[in-house]
Amino acid sequence: GLNYALSKRFPLWGVVVHEVTPELDSGPVITFKTLTLRPTDTFTALRERAREQETEAVLESIQIIQRRAQS
Repeated sequence: GLNYALSKRFPLWGVVVHEVTPELDSGPVITFKTLTLRPTDTFTALRERAREQETEAVLESIQIIQRRAQS
């Protein structure tokens, strides 16, 4: 995914946390984070920024799921 985004020079990249369903990647989205690709991005630099966003997205998703369970 990251290599493809870099090779095609996509302007944005996304990190998604979604509910697990029997079908691959088809569950409802819980959290979505967007990264703007920079002209100077390397695979390593983008991967690091994506990991930071993944961590934030997972933590936010946990909070959302906990709030839903309390409702």
